[in-house]
Amino acid sequence: SICLIAKLCSRLINLINKRQRLIIEKFRKCDLAMLKAKIPLTIKRVIKPSLADIENLPTPLNTGEKQVLDFFCAHLPIEWEIYIQPPLNGLRPDFVLLNPKFGIAVFEVKDWSSTTEYHHGPNSHRLLMKTASGKTTTTNHQPIDQVNLYRSEIKDLYCPSMFEKTNFSLITAGLIFPRWTDKKINQVFNPEIREKKRFEKKFLNNPISGIEALTEGNIETVFPNYKTPSPKLEKVNI
Repeated sequence: SICLIAKLCSRLINLINKRQRLIIEKFRKCDLAMLKAKIPLTIKRVIKPSLADIENLPTPLNTGEKQVLDFFCAHLPIEWEIYIQPPLNGLRPDFVLLNPKFGIAVFEVKDWSSTTEYHHGPNSHRLLMKTASGKTTTTNHQPIDQVNLYRSEIKDLYCPSMFEKTNFSLITAGLIFPRWTDKKINQVFNPEIREKKRFEKKFLNNPISGIEALTEGNIETVFPNYKTPSPKLEKVNI
């Protein structure tokens, strides 16, 4: 019985060796380009902190911010790195996106109610809101001023030599209102206000988007410059 087992093992080894030789020979005859096409490289997106650790953020993500994170993960090309609430000289923007070939973007998400009334003051151009009691008060944050500050800090802290006035547009500063329609956005941030705030719509690096773009998966509206090539950027250590 021992001899029989030995013979069976010997035959099995010979069959395995023969099969391995056939596989090696087959791959030798394959065209390299075809081989690469059939076996694409798997690239993993950089997300910091990782999705497993986002529950440990200093400020937990609200519903709108989670929706935007899902949107970026689903619709941004894999080469875009996503940084969630990165420290920025004492500030913490909601999202910073980085791609050495295409530039840098900072996004602030305002998960504000769609039913609350907002408007800008006629003289100060500060954003006001009407409370449930009917009282008009200044909002805690001025969204355009806030995201413009983030953009300025990114320029000054991380890449002061890279961005002169001619290519400052490489830093996108965007606002996202997950519960607001385009109509409401255009009413609150009308052309006059955007011009006063130096956040004109005609410049693609000043996007403001809402519920339609998110639900439709429209990355071009949320982040128009996501595939606009930029001069070579050194890796930014966020």
